[in-house]
Amino acid sequence: SLRQMTLAGSVNPATALEYLATSTDAFKSYESALDLEASVMEFNLALILLGLDREHGVPSTRKFDPALPQGDPVEIWIEWQVLEEVHRLRAEHTLVDAVSGERLTAGPWVYTGSVFLPDGQLLAATQGVLIGFMHTPESVIDSPRELESGYGAHRLVEGIGLEPGTRVTVTIRATSDPVAE
Repeated sequence: SLRQMTLAGSVNPATALEYLATSTDAFKSYESALDLEASVMEFNLALILLGLDREHGVPSTRKFDPALPQGDPVEIWIEWQVLEEVHRLRAEHTLVDAVSGERLTAGPWVYTGSVFLPDGQLLAATQGVLIGFMHTPESVIDSPRELESGYGAHRLVEGIGLEPGTRVTVTIRATSDPVAE
């Protein structure tokens, strides 16, 4: 069966990006490319129901952690419309490093499951963070790519129609076989 979920959302006006997606009106929306219409808990539960396992996850221990996050792999696709034309790109191909001019390299993202605070709260839920790419512990899904540039270097690719307020559909697909219990 196809193990995927689709969420609606919109493009944020943020320019210095640290996250691909946050929940609507999240604390960290100002650093996020997209706001998605799901709470962190709904988002995380849906990923677990797709067969992703946080036991396989190794979240980053700090922001810009040089150690790459690990976890069950997922593909992320973003779809949007400009006039009558529907565009669909892998999420990593919508982000560009303004310093190097390079888009993120193709490949999977990983489900880390974020981290629990000593009081039992999920760190992601306190920040509203769903998907990150700067190796931060709060991300539920993170990017296992080497970081070339620091904070503020990443933006949405210009000229592809992802202007602030544009409605998007984000599809997340589990790409590994669920582990048989």
